[in-house]
Amino acid sequence: MTDRKTARRRGLVLGGLATLALALAPSVPSAAEPWKLGSAAQPGSPLITFADSFVGAVNRAGVGIAVERQFVGSEQELTNQVVRGRLQMAQVSFAGSSVVVGELATFNVPYLWSSPEERDWVMEKVGLELATRLYAEKGLVMVGAYDTRYSGLLCKIDCRKPESLKGVKARVAPTAASRLFWRQVGANGVQMSLADLFPALQQGVVEAADLAFIYYVTTPAAQTNPYFVDTQHLHHHGAFIVNRVAFDKLSPAAQQALRAARPSLPASRAINIAAEVELIAKFRAGGGHYYPVSAAESEEWRKLVVPSQGDVVKEIGGRAQEVFDALMKGKADYAARPK
Repeated sequence: MTDRKTARRRGLVLGGLATLALALAPSVPSAAEPWKLGSAAQPGSPLITFADSFVGAVNRAGVGIAVERQFVGSEQELTNQVVRGRLQMAQVSFAGSSVVVGELATFNVPYLWSSPEERDWVMEKVGLELATRLYAEKGLVMVGAYDTRYSGLLCKIDCRKPESLKGVKARVAPTAASRLFWRQVGANGVQMSLADLFPALQQGVVEAADLAFIYYVTTPAAQTNPYFVDTQHLHHHGAFIVNRVAFDKLSPAAQQALRAARPSLPASRAINIAAEVELIAKFRAGGGHYYPVSAAESEEWRKLVVPSQGDVVKEIGGRAQEVFDALMKGKADYAARPK
């Protein structure tokens, strides 16, 4: 939790600047070509700030395209729409893209990272290049990436202990990492898309799931499942992706504007960390139950899941082992770097 404290002030400043910049954005000339940026972000989440800040920055650049954000509830559908050219762009998590870009699921292997410092270093040195290449192979241009933070557990009951989830009906995301986690804790997994999750929670089809807190707290799940256990078992990154054909038709100035509009990993991380602090306080004040997880408690979860990490990589298939090995080498290089 130390990174929350160190980045809180910087995140608040950056978030304020992003909002101010968007508010001051000049109008887009009517002759500009209309473009759509798809996003599943919900109002109240800093993720929607990233999307709107991106849109505002591109529109202010005056490079011949007028971008508008469009809500699409399923990230899998978002990615497919960009691949097919029905949307020019999307803001989407690596996990959400992994149905189309399978090897991206490797970045979500449960308990992949040993520390925030290791994760950030490896992503900057190795991970972003890998993700860019994987998207490119599917006809997508990754113009930037952002940090979405960790997933925790949302439950109808207090689920701080792994044994509390045995036999519980839990939503499994359509990824190998999600299937492994819920299988290893003994839940009764029900695979469904993100768009189907919230009515399923309301109707009692499932009683538990996992989401990033900054997203969860802005959705109906915060009312139906008011217990959130911050297990931090999965870490998420997201990307701004563009259809390759549409990107190649742009002028060099427009292409550069898209690349320049995205937030940096450090900036997005700081904004999300600051937002977490405020959203947790608001959630608790409204009657929600937020439980951080100590190192000892985390070990109880890790010992159930970490031994099966290799199974996730095998299930992902394709070149997932190559991606996993590259990330492991990055971890080793981080450990061996001069202190």
